[in-house]
Amino acid sequence: MLEIHRGYATICQADKQQFPASYLVADLGKPGVPKLSPRELYTIRKIEPNVGINGLRFEHAGRHFIVFVAGLGPCHTFVPGYPVLDAEPCWFNMPVDGVHAMPCRDKRASWMSDLKIVRAF
Repeated sequence: MLEIHRGYATICQADKQQFPASYLVADLGKPGVPKLSPRELYTIRKIEPNVGINGLRFEHAGRHFIVFVAGLGPCHTFVPGYPVLDAEPCWFNMPVDGVHAMPCRDKRASWMSDLKIVRAF
């Protein structure tokens, strides 16, 4: 997996196929970083104090806004991928597969109770 940097964007590429750009939350407000809607900003601000900002990233995957912590780097391809923090439990993001569901026993964190939930990708 190749990691391409364009400004503040990180784009993952495998076999000449590029995947949606992701951005560090710490880069919000910098030139070239997408402006977020009030709802998207609220989602990040709700997640941030509970998981920290180190490695916290966002991307627009198709028509969905997702937030995840890329602890091993944004283009790491371990299975099942990084948990999507603004979705129901058991949704994961992996650059080569995109967002997908996996069987798991995780429960939704209580601090996420008032976030609008993505039901399916």
